[in-house]
Amino acid sequence: MTIIDEFDPASLTELVGHIYEAALDPAHWDEFLSILERIYPGSRVTLFGHENGRPGEGMTFYRNFGADDLKAYIDYYVTNSPYIEKGRSLPIGRPTHYEAFVDERLLMSTEHYHDYVRPRRLGYWGTGVVVERNPRRATALSLADHKNDPDRRASQLRLIDLLTPHLIRAFRLHRTVTAQQASGNAAKLAFDHWAHPVLVLDSSARLVVMNQTAETLLARRDGLWLTRNGQLRSVDESRTAVLEVAVRRCATTSISPDARCADLDRIALPRPSGASPLRVMISPLPFLAGDPTLGIATDRVLLVIFDPDNICRTPVDWIARQFGLTPSEQRLTEAIINGMPLSEAADQLGIRLSTARTRLKTIQTKTHCHRQVDLVRLALSLPAIQ
Repeated sequence: MTIIDEFDPASLTELVGHIYEAALDPAHWDEFLSILERIYPGSRVTLFGHENGRPGEGMTFYRNFGADDLKAYIDYYVTNSPYIEKGRSLPIGRPTHYEAFVDERLLMSTEHYHDYVRPRRLGYWGTGVVVERNPRRATALSLADHKNDPDRRASQLRLIDLLTPHLIRAFRLHRTVTAQQASGNAAKLAFDHWAHPVLVLDSSARLVVMNQTAETLLARRDGLWLTRNGQLRSVDESRTAVLEVAVRRCATTSISPDARCADLDRIALPRPSGASPLRVMISPLPFLAGDPTLGIATDRVLLVIFDPDNICRTPVDWIARQFGLTPSEQRLTEAIINGMPLSEAADQLGIRLSTARTRLKTIQTKTHCHRQVDLVRLALSLPAIQ
């Protein structure tokens, strides 16, 4: 049998590497425990997250622990384990031997020992550490042996002590990543319900996230597509340049909310197929970038694409009721937020352009939207649902 020097730099690097891999993908905890088992053959190695006093499904990794023994522990014997009861007072991040808080005489006086540990021949000379604890959950790493081998157990204590800072950081990192993924997934899910193609871009017009409708549109490569590095491109390079300038302007406004953008909505992008040009609305995202819990950078912009040949009506009934719009104001608002330029909306509604401008100012005053792009963004807070 090959003897593994657990304190050799290569061994430690491998262990630590799996710890941080597990922070991103918990499946790597299996690999981490496998190495510990190879270092200490025969040890029962466990990494359990106890939720409300019972092992949680999301954090139950083990080696040399029989399936029947684990089931019995989960079904009943966790409830009378002196280690669980006494372990609640153990400090986080301080490795210890089991007998330091549950001595052998106390253990042997318990039902847990007589009905579970002894008949199943489970080793109880344990060494472990509490990695995290909150009112709902506690997670601990432990190694348990059948014999009290002082040298082996001293080695286990020293190794766990070296690994503990990395374990704690990995669990913190996992919580952070999980929270960010949840935020990102929630945002993506919300975007996917929008009927309009929607993209979030950084200041260089590089994709951050987009919804399914945008994916479908870009896959056609009819006038608008993404390069391999996620850069948004138009079939007309001059339009690409206009788009990039607009995105940079809005990104600057996102960083400095007091700065004023030019009117950058309704950029037209030609299509080789001969279909009507796509129209683009760009808006800064200071309301997202300003929330540090989301982990979103401060140079993000929202880009909404309107396809005149595939009109997705965004209803404005709620806005009309909320802000007291008249029927004529509601009709003009609906035309504008669905991508129609003001001049075309005036023709469609049979009114003069000057009348449309006056009516638009009244709408903006009522809704507290200083620009058409703000009115569109307000409407998209209740977008058309696919």
